[in-house]
Amino acid sequence: MMMLLRRQVSAMRPCVGAASFATHRQQLSYDEPGKKRKVKVALVTGYTGTGYHGVQIQENAVDVPTIEHEVRAALFKAGCILESNYGDMSKIGCGRIAHLPAEINAHLPADIRVFTATKVHQSFRAREDCILREYEYFLPLSFLSSLCPPGMSVDDAAKAFIKTLPRFEGIHDFHNFTKQRRFFYKQLANKQLAKQRRRLGETGDDVETFIEHDEVDDGEHDPPSTCHQETDISVENGVRKSLQRHRRTIYACRGTLVPDMHGEPYVHIHLTGASFLLNQIRCMVGAAMAVATGAMTPSLFDAALRTNQVVSVPTAPAEGLVLSSCGFGAKQHLISLLRDHNTPRNLSVTGNPNQAPHRVLVSDTDAELHQMLRFRNEVLSVIYKEVVRMWRESDFVAAWPEHFASWSATLNAQSNGNHPEILAALQTVLANDAGKAANSERVVREARVTGDALKVLPRGFNTAVCIHFGITPGVYVTDVVAGVKRVH
Repeated sequence: MMMLLRRQVSAMRPCVGAASFATHRQQLSYDEPGKKRKVKVALVTGYTGTGYHGVQIQENAVDVPTIEHEVRAALFKAGCILESNYGDMSKIGCGRIAHLPAEINAHLPADIRVFTATKVHQSFRAREDCILREYEYFLPLSFLSSLCPPGMSVDDAAKAFIKTLPRFEGIHDFHNFTKQRRFFYKQLANKQLAKQRRRLGETGDDVETFIEHDEVDDGEHDPPSTCHQETDISVENGVRKSLQRHRRTIYACRGTLVPDMHGEPYVHIHLTGASFLLNQIRCMVGAAMAVATGAMTPSLFDAALRTNQVVSVPTAPAEGLVLSSCGFGAKQHLISLLRDHNTPRNLSVTGNPNQAPHRVLVSDTDAELHQMLRFRNEVLSVIYKEVVRMWRESDFVAAWPEHFASWSATLNAQSNGNHPEILAALQTVLANDAGKAANSERVVREARVTGDALKVLPRGFNTAVCIHFGITPGVYVTDVVAGVKRVH
């Protein structure tokens, strides 16, 4: 229900969309005279980002307007932030919930709205508890046409592009589909700093570090040929060590043709995943374009996705990327953005008397949902017009086909375009997968005979169910699978 055009924080490229913010304060005693009780609150907000330069406050450019700057100022004016904490976005609290959105909105510009404010449990972290992210990518056929070799029609390229996308679905090691490697180490340092700050603040205010979403970084317009040129200590002799952080689950990756999007045909790509690596979606789209236009063979694409061989893939422009929704859950599943399959029917019921009740941030029966949908519908046309405008006016987009041609030439120059070691590694993986599949079928057949319920369901069944039926991953599918096993 939230819409966010994921744009780089840039003075030249303001962003458009909506976002959610979680605020965090440690509870204080009721007995302290003159003290308001502080609780942790999740805010669901929306914005039209034209005229702003990103979501997060730019500490080195305080005069640059951002969404977070406006929200922080409104929270302060509404009495939710002490003056001593105003400079730290991680120290925000309030004790008033029901009327809080109206109080904050009174101090916000019309293009930024707070829809709900919900008290949440103290361990809630919006980024860590987000179990599902839904993206859209809009690719103009005119751009795809500029990459087609002589004799290839854009219609054929579009069909091949759409056919390639579902191959990303499932659990894969996306080590070839992410920006190398500096962001990971910077993020790791931020997490270590956050832990240190929390340890130091154990007797005072709890502290939370806000980190920008996986898909955005400070180098969004690097050319596609530089995607894997940075020093990578995990690579040796063209092979990358398998790392758990590269494994991601993609529940949906499908494309459809939009004949007329503000006067031009587009391919609309819908992606859903538990989480995404830095620039992963742009690398996925770039690789699919490479396959569709013949710049990358299907076998080399499979090797990039399924082996530990290092294969360079192009990084598509950021102009078409839109974050459309998020889902919350985590192991305890105490938070839902909207009521879904994983939301308990009785929100106050819990098997553990010490466990916090389940919270739905936006109720489907309240005026808050209608307000949010109305705001969303108003900004959708603005968002899509902005996408089209950026594709048409971006200097980077205009230069991208040249970068793509350079990347393709470099790829073909390696081993004269044959890539024997990479393709041999792919054949090894395919043979191993075939052996695993045969063994899995044998185990299931034997389990049916012996009545071993734990072995009846194949590996990855939960993920397969979510992909096939479009169900949000979480306790719903887990409980269904557990019940099926008990029945058998």
